[in-house]
Amino acid sequence: MPEIAGISKMYLRTSPSKSANGTKGFGLLSLSQYEISDMTDLSYQYQLVSPSAYQLALDIDLITEYQDGMACTSRMFSDLMYPEATTVEKRLTVPEGIQVDYSRYADIVVPEPTVEALIFAFAEYKGGHAPSLQEIDYSIWRIYPEQTIEAYSPELRLYLFGEGVDYGDWESAAHMLEILSVITPELDPRFARDVDEVTLPQFHMFCESWMVPEYKKHCNMKSNAAAFSNGPTRRYYDSHRGADSRGFLWFQSRIVTEPGEGKGEKIGDIATNPCCSINFHEFSHSVGLSHNYCPYSSVGRWEDRPYMTKPFSEDDLAGMAVHLDPRTEHGMTIEEAADALGIEKNERYYELVEKPWLACGEQHPTWEELANRVYEDHISSDLVETNNR
Repeated sequence: MPEIAGISKMYLRTSPSKSANGTKGFGLLSLSQYEISDMTDLSYQYQLVSPSAYQLALDIDLITEYQDGMACTSRMFSDLMYPEATTVEKRLTVPEGIQVDYSRYADIVVPEPTVEALIFAFAEYKGGHAPSLQEIDYSIWRIYPEQTIEAYSPELRLYLFGEGVDYGDWESAAHMLEILSVITPELDPRFARDVDEVTLPQFHMFCESWMVPEYKKHCNMKSNAAAFSNGPTRRYYDSHRGADSRGFLWFQSRIVTEPGEGKGEKIGDIATNPCCSINFHEFSHSVGLSHNYCPYSSVGRWEDRPYMTKPFSEDDLAGMAVHLDPRTEHGMTIEEAADALGIEKNERYYELVEKPWLACGEQHPTWEELANRVYEDHISSDLVETNNR
């Protein structure tokens, strides 16, 4: 009997056999733990159902917790494959009412890239959040040697996975596809229709404390977290595999075990990233943009959130257009991108290379017009909430 052996609880735990990058991120959805409710039976059956219909291998562990506080982990199966999904099971549909209006910004004529757009596309601030201009360390806001054009090869096929997805996430995703269709029609940005078609999955995962040691990059139990990973794309460019991936986005939810200071959290609350500033922030990373301190940028590092109220700023849009321009190629340096785009390396160019913050807000007027329209369309939704850290 379990009580005689000193056993208090037993769990069945599943995790991907490969890293998150090795499964294009889909492995994150397979992190699950199920309590064995009746420990008196000599056998236990559990049906493995893929949470996404994406085929991958699992490791399955038996977790035994004892009354004295000790725990034991036993590997039951390694590289156990999910049952092969049928064609019907692989089909993907978006929620009712979610539509991509490709005509919304069809009147916008994308301008030729400027030196200011080029600089913004390459510059990065490698510091943390700061509440004021006086606390910005300008010495680490630079164009670093490793900064290159991020232009992944496949067409953009987006889909949202996970129990944490809400309607606002879908609405924001549709809005982003509308914007990208204007900036780069060649990208043909759309929602995927089946799981094999997905090139940029967006995962909304629920994190539990047992996931932290191995998946600490994806689960932060002290604060909300989200990120873009280009790991699957690096596999392609390093070894010519995985050309069907543009990376993946992930957003976490968690049960509060350690309330964050000043966040109004209580132990037991379910904390998440409210829609939708963080959605635009991580999506900006997926099309090449890095952190900066330009006002209103989706990837700005401002502590004061009003500086991040625009989904995409004029700087963001201009920078994206550089990375997504058909004339630029993945891995190009700033000098190579300037040549490809016909941007002269003159006195202004070298001034901005030394002081990239001078490019903030100096984009072509068309980008400001589009940014303002995107903002107005965004806040007109009832589903928009303010983001928090």
